[in-house]
Amino acid sequence: MDKIEGARRGPLSNYKRLKILVRKDRKDVEARTYVGTVLGRKRFLRHTPEDRRVSENYFSYLLAGARRFELPQSFVTYLERQAGALQ
Repeated sequence: MDKIEGARRGPLSNYKRLKILVRKDRKDVEARTYVGTVLGRKRFLRHTPEDRRVSENYFSYLLAGARRFELPQSFVTYLERQAGALQ
């Protein structure tokens, strides 16, 4: 995901990768999340609205991760609906 998200070390990164704790099955589990940087947001806003759209390829990674980590079916369904809007 680092490559897909444009996360890298240093001040030129689009995203910061953070460790967080989430609760699953009444247990705390370490997870990773991405938080956009100010510079990344500025870069993003330079693109046309069409170029800002999320690609089908990107959604395939999101769906695969949601299924792999057994996220709630309601969230998987939500992602599937969003991906369908891309077509």
